[in-house]
Amino acid sequence: MKTSVISSGWLAGGAVVLAAAAFVAGRMPIPSPSVRAATAPAAGLKIAVVNYQKLALDLDEQVHNLHLIKREQDATQAKLQAAETALKKMSEPLNPNSALALKPGTPEYDKLIAKVRRAAIRLRIDQRYDQETLRADARHALESIYAHAQKAIAAYAKAHQISLVLVNSASIRHVGSTHAFIQMVESRNVLYASNALDITDAVAAAMNRAWTKAHG
Repeated sequence: MKTSVISSGWLAGGAVVLAAAAFVAGRMPIPSPSVRAATAPAAGLKIAVVNYQKLALDLDEQVHNLHLIKREQDATQAKLQAAETALKKMSEPLNPNSALALKPGTPEYDKLIAKVRRAAIRLRIDQRYDQETLRADARHALESIYAHAQKAIAAYAKAHQISLVLVNSASIRHVGSTHAFIQMVESRNVLYASNALDITDAVAAAMNRAWTKAHG
């Protein structure tokens, strides 16, 4: 797609959104001071931010989970390689250039072909099953980390009288497409936050202390 036309549809949609915003801004009455005061944050409301990506990387629990997944991947790969080696050895007599070659058309040859086919199908099924199992285990590990982080953030916030904790994403970075850039912008929850509001390191330290206490 040429760069001169990639944004035509998006710009058209953006123009509609901007036009609608201008219409609303022109028609909607400006809230009175009393209304603005009623909708403003309560005085003394404490707010904090957490960079979840950084938090997850700093957790001992995450390191432990990654180690377990890597060990599972290595064991699965070794098992599949052993099965592939066994299948190759089993099918060797079907190779006409092998010293163990069987004569095509004989009962022994046909029987071996059927056996090799069954083993090959079983191997493909095992590969698919192991792949799905690894994906599920990795997903469950991520879900567990997120659930534990939510609980730890809530506990920290309550202990420090923090009323609201927002996710502070990483800074805007260069991406390869307009679509990816729009997704990145739309996924940001905080455009700016003072470093004084960031409780990422404090939550990570608390979670690591709890992990060490529970697991040694």
